[in-house]
Amino acid sequence: MNKLLLLFVLTSILFTCSTGEKEGSGFLRKYNIKICYYDCYNRLSKSSFENSFSKDSLYVFIEEGFKGDTVTVYFNQRKYFEKVLSSNPIVGLSDVAKHSLTGINSIGVRMNNGNLALIEINQGTNFLNVNFKDSTLTVSVLDNVPFYD
Repeated sequence: MNKLLLLFVLTSILFTCSTGEKEGSGFLRKYNIKICYYDCYNRLSKSSFENSFSKDSLYVFIEEGFKGDTVTVYFNQRKYFEKVLSSNPIVGLSDVAKHSLTGINSIGVRMNNGNLALIEINQGTNFLNVNFKDSTLTVSVLDNVPFYD
């Protein structure tokens, strides 16, 4: 009887531990955080596109690596944007969060209720991108509008 009870308890623990690690669908995913005050991926940029974007707005380009993940964006620690996203590897862009730049001094990004990637910005920072690759959520400050070909 004790062996049967022990087997049941161990099976329950293993099942509980494994379900919390499932990818996507709103489950918590453990990941590292990388903050770059430059473009970590050296993406192509074209300054000619910048005229299409308001200098008074902040744009967070949510790019690659998401598979049915809930991505939440915070401005000044207030939730602004939350969507379930799946990246399209052909396009390289999942979605864009846009907000007035006035009064914004921090941006946070969270995936599947995991750790918050928090970055402080200066006025005049208009473009950021977010990627998930190799178990790392990366937030980068960009000098230019990213170009997707």
